[in-house]
Amino acid sequence: MQKYRFIQYLSILILLQSPFAFAQPDLWLRMYSENKISELMQLRGAGKISSPDWGRFVDALSVEETDSALKSYIRIYTTTGDENLKKLSLDRISQYYYAKGFYESANRILEDPQFRKQVFAIQKMKSTYGVQLGAFSSYQNALQNKKKLQKKISDVFILSKNNQGKTLYVVVSGKLNSRKAAQKLRQEILRRTGQKGLIIQFEGE
Repeated sequence: MQKYRFIQYLSILILLQSPFAFAQPDLWLRMYSENKISELMQLRGAGKISSPDWGRFVDALSVEETDSALKSYIRIYTTTGDENLKKLSLDRISQYYYAKGFYESANRILEDPQFRKQVFAIQKMKSTYGVQLGAFSSYQNALQNKKKLQKKISDVFILSKNNQGKTLYVVVSGKLNSRKAAQKLRQEILRRTGQKGLIIQFEGE
């Protein structure tokens, strides 16, 4: 068992250090198909996933709150030009409805483009509110900020935003249904951390 773990750790280390291993999304696709989710997350944390779309997909895999993850998959499906990633996102969306017991919807999302479009439109209209606590051009810096904040508050995550052609990583707390609830959270965060924060509204995340 120890030998197996050592070999697994060594393979991850080689991936992290290789400058060529991350040039092709084929690597990430293969890792996902082999259910190496934790390894994908390690690559993401190390800043080794260069594609913003793939980065968002891996981020969504780590989201425990399924409704928020669903919005991320829908956004990826409707915006990415990567056909493999589009298929993976659609599969995750179908799994969400299947897990909820909506078996017919799960199948129709895969097979009926018009039905899929209607469902996605409804989901995108559902706004979510949160408190922005930082914005960074580097994912690594955003991740460090997130870890620091998690020592004092819960439900901290990173959103990827496109700002004039550049990717911006925003550290946020809270996925709430109203601005009033977000305002209450903002006051609680101020009390715990001393940070004022900024209430933001986001869709399709």
